[in-house]
Amino acid sequence: MAVQDRDPDGGVHRRRRQVPHPADTGDLGSDLRSQLARLAEFLSDTDAGAVFRALAGQAQHDPELAQRLRAEHLGPQHDRGRTPLLRAVERGQLPPGTDLDGAVEQLVSPLYYRYW
Repeated sequence: MAVQDRDPDGGVHRRRRQVPHPADTGDLGSDLRSQLARLAEFLSDTDAGAVFRALAGQAQHDPELAQRLRAEHLGPQHDRGRTPLLRAVERGQLPPGTDLDGAVEQLVSPLYYRYW
């Protein structure tokens, strides 16, 4: 998600928050617990999470903002959510053909619902 900072001369610039890639411990359960804990911490305990929640609320009334939020945050977050599942398929921990998009939605939706 883009974050605005003030330059020393008073100008505003945008920087992209760097989100680490999901852990790869070799165990799907451990990887998911780590990833979901970081998402819950972001949503509940950080200033950026508070800003995200405010933007998400405003997006309910602003279609342009909703589109940007989906493109700039939710889309990339969804892609990161697929990473441990893809690794698990490659390791044989999940069967080929697993609905990864559906699994991501089932995993993260309760967190977004809780903190949104």
